[in-house]
Amino acid sequence: MADLRGVVFDAYGTLFDVYSIGQRAEQHFPGMGAAISTIWRDKQIEYSRLVTLSDPSASGSRHYQTFWELTRAALVYSLQKLNLSFAAAEIDDLMSGYARLDAYPECLSVLQALRSCGLVTAVLSNGSPDMLRAASDSSGLTPWLSHRISVDSVRQFKTSPACYALAPQVLGLSTESLLFVSSNGWDVVGARWFGFRTCWVNRQGLPFETIGERPHARKLGAPRAYGAIRPRLGAVCIGFVRARMDLGRHADCWIGASHMRVGSTPTTSGCHSSQSRAVLRSPSHCQCAACGARRRAPVTGRRTD
Repeated sequence: MADLRGVVFDAYGTLFDVYSIGQRAEQHFPGMGAAISTIWRDKQIEYSRLVTLSDPSASGSRHYQTFWELTRAALVYSLQKLNLSFAAAEIDDLMSGYARLDAYPECLSVLQALRSCGLVTAVLSNGSPDMLRAASDSSGLTPWLSHRISVDSVRQFKTSPACYALAPQVLGLSTESLLFVSSNGWDVVGARWFGFRTCWVNRQGLPFETIGERPHARKLGAPRAYGAIRPRLGAVCIGFVRARMDLGRHADCWIGASHMRVGSTPTTSGCHSSQSRAVLRSPSHCQCAACGARRRAPVTGRRTD
């Protein structure tokens, strides 16, 4: 397996909290903010798929609209579905807020830690270039992102392979040397089918998709600086997790078990069982409670979350 050279992040829902806009919507439509943000997001993704699937040509969809345009259309739909009266000024204000969504609190330190390990960091997003620039600038993430890659240039949206192909093309790195990180299960499946190593950030506490291969790693947390963890080891430090990429079917058992005290029982999704736990049985070994498999603990240290 190729050494890890870079980490590529989805933007919306992964780095930027798409549901934080609900607070702003609540100011305009009391009691409806959460519903608006949920319908808005669902319709935004639905429109992106409609545009791509209706004309998946190599030259781009003839139905293509920018993600900004689709986002605005999805907002109007969500308000109409909820039978809410609205003015153009309210649409403009909500779109202004969407342009500068809050970043999740751990993202800055995660990017800093990855860069300190010598890894390339990038965003690969459905967002238009202007959207990505505004969001990363306002959140302070821009200095820690090597590249902001928009699907705008191929006039399709993820999960089109043409979109995923942009990352190795722009970064000049092999697909196998990149880890793709997303909070969207469908995005993780598409990225893995394309050939990336993948990390699923399950921000909504959802089950993983029931088709496609499982992600290589499933944790993103507030990091400490683990300078000794290098890509050549076949490992990546995402937060306090060192998730080895060659653990086979027990991989998830060990993710999150690395920094636990003896006898602790972090819940994981090991062995493809949502009920399994990886238990650190001794300072040097951990055991999967779902299947009984034992393995030398991959890292020592203190849990930081």
